[in-house]
Amino acid sequence: MSYCRWSSDNFKCDVYAYEDATGGYKTHVASNRILGDCPPGPDYSTIDEDGWAEHAVEAEKARSAFLADCGREPIDHVYAGRSFSDDDLASFLSRMEHLKAEGFYVPDCVFDAIREEISEGGAT
Repeated sequence: MSYCRWSSDNFKCDVYAYEDATGGYKTHVASNRILGDCPPGPDYSTIDEDGWAEHAVEAEKARSAFLADCGREPIDHVYAGRSFSDDDLASFLSRMEHLKAEGFYVPDCVFDAIREEISEGGAT
């Protein structure tokens, strides 16, 4: 299960974090960030509206064009480009909190999902 990807929050996310199929939790920290604001992708809440498919295609074209041409800046931090492994949810949550405190963009939904799993008795 992926908690967030580089594309999360419209490509603002600085981490790719997921539950590893072999056990534990993996976090990969970005080494660079895109410059500027990526155009939003399709609005899936309007999927049943007339013209949605055309809107979706145009939104994806605009997003792809932006990502192909946008500038990127390196992240100047000791954790930039590094990967981490955590054995349990509590350690994983601590890692995410630490990365956010260090200035990396970690979506709030990541913290919510981990805390919910812990409260439901997930691996601690």
